[in-house]
Amino acid sequence: GLLAPAAHGIVALPGAPSDFVVFTKSASVYIVTTGGAVRRTFTATGACKELLAGAVTPNGRYIMAVSSSSTVHYFDADTGAEQTVEAKVPGAEILGMAVHPKLNIAAFFSRDRHIPIWTA
Repeated sequence: GLLAPAAHGIVALPGAPSDFVVFTKSASVYIVTTGGAVRRTFTATGACKELLAGAVTPNGRYIMAVSSSSTVHYFDADTGAEQTVEAKVPGAEILGMAVHPKLNIAAFFSRDRHIPIWTA
């Protein structure tokens, strides 16, 4: 049968009421319909072995995820294009992230109770 990686997050995709973004314990992120069909797959490039946390920009344009190599991966939800930026946050400690509704700012939360802020 099909083996799927464990999911660690699911977020509604703004502007697409029947779609969700599923973040997995792998290098891939999926847009999945409410019926369970995979609409689109995004796979992080480079040294990424696992995406630790993810978020979607409020307009639904970008899907962001931070990897175990401490890199922020931006995926354009429409084109699939990927951009990467060094996050400079301790990758092994990250449990989750959130993005600002209007600015290029992301906050990460971790086991050590610190909230590193990253700006583009």
